[in-house]
Amino acid sequence: TGSLPKRFCNMLKYAPFRKQFIDAYCLMNGSVFDPERCKPILMAMNDKVTKALQFEGMNAMERTEDIYDRIADAEVRRPALKKSLIEAFGLHDEYNVRLSSNIPHAKLLLNGQEIPSGKFNGYLFDPVVLTSLAPDGYRFVRWNVNGEVASTDSVFTLGEEHKNGDYEITANYEVDENNVCPPIRINEISSSNDIYINDYGKKADWIELYNTTDNDFDLNGIYLSDNINKKKRFQIVSNDIDTTIPAHGYKIVWCDGKSSTSQLHTSFKLENVDSAFVCIMAEDESWTDSICYKAQPRWFTYGRYPDGGSSLALFERPTICNTNSICTSTEITASRADQNANDVIINNYNTKQVVDIAYYNLKGLRISNIERERIVIQRIVYNDGSSTSKKVLVKQ
Repeated sequence: TGSLPKRFCNMLKYAPFRKQFIDAYCLMNGSVFDPERCKPILMAMNDKVTKALQFEGMNAMERTEDIYDRIADAEVRRPALKKSLIEAFGLHDEYNVRLSSNIPHAKLLLNGQEIPSGKFNGYLFDPVVLTSLAPDGYRFVRWNVNGEVASTDSVFTLGEEHKNGDYEITANYEVDENNVCPPIRINEISSSNDIYINDYGKKADWIELYNTTDNDFDLNGIYLSDNINKKKRFQIVSNDIDTTIPAHGYKIVWCDGKSSTSQLHTSFKLENVDSAFVCIMAEDESWTDSICYKAQPRWFTYGRYPDGGSSLALFERPTICNTNSICTSTEITASRADQNANDVIINNYNTKQVVDIAYYNLKGLRISNIERERIVIQRIVYNDGSSTSKKVLVKQ
């Protein structure tokens, strides 16, 4: 009863939403609520509240263990959960899949939905289209199914041969020697921040920097700028402020014209207009990174996907100091950051030439007319034989 259940039932009549709901249901069971993933999260939450509760003579551990037991019990209840889903939607063509990557920072998509943990162990239903997205400095090589090479295309559709069995699927990547990325990348930009508060108690705009390396990196001496003709507009100086970014970690720089006290602040503010520019450069000018970003509506940000990658997206969910994530409606575009900008910012690491561009629907079928689709998979083939694929929102 009530308006919300009625609206939800009406939305389920729309086939694309119904499929997204089924996929999300499967992801919740096979990825999000994986007991191994949830246990450290629960323990971290318990540690956060333990000291406060001790003042009242209370302890959260019993409740934490109860929640974990319920999550772990879902493994036992999985057949019943699956049965309920099958009966509710009249499903068939089931796949039992264990999905992972051979590197930790790659992204995997299921029919355009991001697999939150990058791993999956559970059941899926037809159609199943898997997409792999390599982090910068790597390239996709192949999909392995039960140890055998199944495809070298980054978009992989499960077929009849994968039904009614258990399959271990691995997305394999290798270091791309021809695509050397800088150690620090501009990862996310918020030029209309109305959510996060800095050490001045203000909702200022910010830039998120990402460390692409396996070692900690000190930002002391690094230059930041919003002016293509003044690359050294602002220099980061530690002054007893922590300027270290952990390996594959993040650091926020507030762009509000204020002095750095306990957090980093720049002398300039960000423009919220299309084609606005920001860059970062090493003190010795040995490397640089830049982004020409888009104007952002309230509560949106703009940045790289995956973290440190070459593709750009307008994010509907800001992820300050966390890995960037997408929604099913997120449009991923080719990077404009890796091009020369008036011969000032040179960051052209990839010299490969495009030889073919193809489009596929979410069922994995190649299509020639993309205007009939809302979301398509774009596959780009390069002259060295490699290829990349990404989800694209078709403008109506």
